[in-house]
Amino acid sequence: MFEVGHASNLGEQFVVNIHKMECTCRKWSIIGLPCCHALYVMKFLNLKGEDFISHWFRKSTYEETYNSIVYPVNG
Repeated sequence: MFEVGHASNLGEQFVVNIHKMECTCRKWSIIGLPCCHALYVMKFLNLKGEDFISHWFRKSTYEETYNSIVYPVNG
């Protein structure tokens, strides 16, 4: 767990838990993408941000969803 200060609001502090994929700003939990606080911790720990992206936002999931050919319909 890490405590991270927000750059634009000097008084705000957020707690990031990398293992639970949570931040007290709640953006990571709501949208499924790491927030700026989590990305800062990942950079500090030399971790890849791509490894913490939700399954639904991965390229492989997109390709699996649209792998069949969709034929155009007349009219």
